Amino acid sequence: MKSCFLKIFPVDESTLKTIIYVFYKNVSNVIIPTVSAIFSK
Repeated sequence: MKSCFLKIFPVDESTLKTIIYVFYKNVSNVIIPTVSAIFSK
């Protein structure tokens, strides 16, 4: 799975971890306030 992914996106593992980390932080910054806004209604 990982090697297949790295063949499609030729980046090394540290770059991939950084991308995933930044993506995850952005997603959590969007989703968590949205979810709490929905549940607080």
